[in-house]
Amino acid sequence: QHRLQRRKGKDSDPYINHPIEVMNILSQYGEIYLVGGSIRDIIMGKEPHDFDLATNVPIQKIEELFKSFKTVIF
Repeated sequence: QHRLQRRKGKDSDPYINHPIEVMNILSQYGEIYLVGGSIRDIIMGKEPHDFDLATNVPIQKIEELFKSFKTVIF
């Protein structure tokens, strides 16, 4: 589904770079794990359609790091 999807903007990076960038940023402040359906999809040889992350980085730090983005936190 996202195989050919690109980021909006000047870089037009592949969709997969989004979670990798987020994981790289958060890993500087704590632990970060890829979880959920994307793991299942990868194991089954399917292309993941979304990525769920779990971290112990405090919510205040996440909000500070990503204040210019719309974040969904559960």
